[in-house]
Amino acid sequence: MRVALLISTDTGFALRLASAWAAAGDDVTAVLCDRAAATARTGHPVRPAIDEAGKAGVQVVVHDEALDRHAVGGGTGLPRLDLEELATLVSERAERVVWW
Repeated sequence: MRVALLISTDTGFALRLASAWAAAGDDVTAVLCDRAAATARTGHPVRPAIDEAGKAGVQVVVHDEALDRHAVGGGTGLPRLDLEELATLVSERAERVVWW
């Protein structure tokens, strides 16, 4: 199943959940939105969870406006997703959408 997981809080737990879904065979895209975008910074305590989720097969992306709001530059190493791409993910590409 194609799952879009929109994360705005409790990033570590949400990414562990996404990793479990990916291990079960789901195609998971985790979008770091709102305050979760700040966890994409290198050196953030949650950043290892982001990297582990990527290794587990979760596609982790970050909402570009959320990065800008939290003064995180583009140097996160994660793909940026604009609002139009986010809308397409939610409305056309995902079979299930979960907001965390």
